[in-house]
Amino acid sequence: MDQAIQLRGEGFVLRRWRADDLEAVLRHADDPQVRRGLSDRRAHPYMRADGEGLPHRP
Repeated sequence: MDQAIQLRGEGFVLRRWRADDLEAVLRHADDPQVRRGLSDRRAHPYMRADGEGLPHRP
């Protein structure tokens, strides 16, 4: 039974990471408008290996 918590707001849903999220992250991670709201510690350019290295909890 999946009891994942989701937080819904205007124009977004915050939920647990799924492996299929990586494609969207790769598509948007280097967009200047997206980067503006992210930490400077994130890799730039953001590569597939960066996303695959994220810690994932079951």
